[in-house]
This record gives sequence, C-alpha cells and structure tokens, in this order.
Amino acid sequence: MTSAPKGSEGRREWQAHWRVPVAAAAAVMASLIHFGTLGVFLPAIEAETGWSRSGITLGMMIFSIESTVTAPFVGMLVDRFGPRRVGIPGLVIYLTAVALLGLVGQSIWMWWGVWMLVGIGDSLAKFNVWTTAVSRHFDKARGMAIAVALAGTSISGMAMPLLAALALKYADWRTGYVAIACLQAVIALPLVIRWLSDGERPPSPTASATVETVGPSLAQLLKSRLFLIFATICAATFMPLSGLNVHFVPILRENGIAAELAAGLAAAIGAASLAGQALSGGLLDRFRGQFVLAAFLLLGIAAVIALLISHLVWAGIFAAITFGLLSGAAPASVAYLCSRHFELRFYGTILASLGGVMSLSAGLGSVIAGAVFDRFGSYTPLILAALPLFGLAIIMNITLGGRPVEREPSGYRHGAGLQRQHTGGSN
Repeated sequence: MTSAPKGSEGRREWQAHWRVPVAAAAAVMASLIHFGTLGVFLPAIEAETGWSRSGITLGMMIFSIESTVTAPFVGMLVDRFGPRRVGIPGLVIYLTAVALLGLVGQSIWMWWGVWMLVGIGDSLAKFNVWTTAVSRHFDKARGMAIAVALAGTSISGMAMPLLAALALKYADWRTGYVAIACLQAVIALPLVIRWLSDGERPPSPTASATVETVGPSLAQLLKSRLFLIFATICAATFMPLSGLNVHFVPILRENGIAAELAAGLAAAIGAASLAGQALSGGLLDRFRGQFVLAAFLLLGIAAVIALLISHLVWAGIFAAITFGLLSGAAPASVAYLCSRHFELRFYGTILASLGGVMSLSAGLGSVIAGAVFDRFGSYTPLILAALPLFGLAIIMNITLGGRPVEREPSGYRHGAGLQRQHTGGSN
C-alpha cells in the first residue's frame, strides 16, 4: 500500500488541528505584555513614583531569574499533566499579576513582589507550554505549526508598545497595565479554553521495558552531549542577538544614522521577525532543520559584517531585516529541532530548560552590551564579539548528529532509535 505524499498529510493535519496553533499564538502574545510595555511606561513610572530606573527594571531581573530557575520544573508538569492544566491557570495568574502592576502603591518592595507573581504566571504560560500542544498534534507540518504559534511573539512585539503608548496618551501607565491585561484576557483565554487541546500524550515506558526499548531517561538527556549542544546553540545565538537588538538604535546612532530613521529601522525588526517565523516554518517542513537554522545564522553574520564595514543607511536597513529574520527563525527552529531529536514525552521539560537558557542569555546579552559601551565608549567590540558567537552556534548546530528519528506509525518514536542518535550514530 502506497503511503500518502507528505504534502497531503500536512494538509490533513492543518484541516484537523488548525485551531491549536492559532490558540497557542494568542496565548504566546498575551504572555509577553511585560516585555513590550515596560520600556514605554518606564519614564512615567519614574516620574510618578520617584523610583530609580535601575530599581524599576530590577523587577525584570527578578522575573528573568525566577523564570530560568523554574523552567525545568514547569516542563515536567507539562509532560505529566498536559499543556492545558498548566498553561491556562498560568495565563490567568500572569494576566492578573500584570494588572496588579498598575495597582501597586508607593512601595518599591510591593512592585518587586508583584514582579515575582508575574514570573510565576509567565513560567506556567511560557511558549514551551503551547508548542508542546502543537507538537503533539502536528508531524509533517510541524515546522509551520510551531512558527504560527510563535508568531505571537512578533505580534506582541509590534502591538504592546503601541497599546502602551495609547494608554499614556489617553490615561496613564497604571490604567495601561490594567486595560492591556484585561484586553488580552478577553482575546486569549476564550481561544485557549475552547481551541487548545493537549493532544495524544506520549506513552510512558512500562515497567517491563528494557533500556534498549525505552532509551535514555530524562535525567540522562539533561546531562547528555545532545542537550549541551542545544544549550550552547541557544546561548551563542540569543546572547549576541539580544544585545544587538536591544541596543540597535544607539548602534545606528553611533554609525551616524538619524534618530528618527534609526527608530524606524528598529521597528522594522518586529515585522521582519514575523516574516522570519513564517519563512522558517515553511522551510523546516521541507528541508533539514539544521540547514535552515544555519542559513539564518549566516544571515546574522552577514548583518554583523555590514554594520562593521559600512556606516551607510543600507547597512542599517540590511541589519534590521536580517536580525529580525533571525529573531523570528531561531526560536521556531530550536523548538522544531527539539521535537525531532528528543522524545515527545520529554519535550515539555527539554524545551522549557532550553527556554530558560534563552531567557538568561537574552538578559545577559542586553546587560553585557550596555557594560561594553560603558567600558569602551563604543559598540564596536560588541559587534565584533557577535561574529565568533554566531559562528559557534553554526558549528554546534552542524554537530547535532545524524538524521533525527522519524515518528513511528503509532505516533511516537522508539527510544532505541533515539539512543542510537544520542550516542552519535545515524539511522
């Protein structure tokens, strides 16, 4: 009996499960209010409360550390109880906490305390929770499905600053936090509750199963060379990328580009990020995931070189587009590659752990970028340092090993195949 073409199987997956990635995108967008609004609200918060900017942004640092530490444990909860039971309560906690940011008094300790609650909710509603559900529903079209789910990050990056600016124009930052949280609750929660399902839960190994049948345990995978390679890829990609993106406007200003044009190019990164997610999704379903990620990383290297050799506007335009493409493609590619290289019964924990690496690397990248400028009075050392880091990410990406194990007719891969790949063999 002849199997159906891959394209037709992918279309059937979309026809049956298209609501899942759409709901996931809404949830991802709603879980990023804090990231897109704090920078806009910061001067107003400082003016009203008298808190220092470092004190205000310390809440983000508390959030990042908390999110990184709790990520593996949340992943275990997702693998055990499913995305719905973890993600929906987490999203409710997160949106409630964001609204509470607008209700804090004049005590900065209360501000920091609410940020801890924001971190708890975000940890339970992070992107890995929603992509776990997507990966359980899609196989042949998984790349595009994950890209659609993660498109919520780009949409949030474009929408949240605009909503925050409108709040400041017509009300204040306190009203803004409450209103945006309520708006996202009205949009995201009904979609997630109605459309997002857990999908088929990967089977747990039976007590009588042998090691050869079951493959490596979760503890072994988290200490494995394969996981270390993925963690290195995440750190080497997101640390320089975050530093370059966060400081993109001052980098362009240092190169002599006018402030208005620099701000416009920085905004273009968000649109290019959305395009990068869509493009990478289509490519991941057609080509080896390692080659797709390597191609986007090469674009990042080209952008860095352009910034180094030219101070003309074309270099800024090229860098904005390519950094945006890489920003959109990198998380989608990592999420996809994880679903192919690790068993789905461990997917939530593995991706959550790598999500913690991404968050920590991104936070360090922006801080290091500022420290580099304070030390040298220029961003050139930062731009130069991005070259070997992107190169390292490409090299580690290539060393992932042989072809990922294909899914069996039952819907999940045999551990023995993963064991062979885990030790460097090919299938």
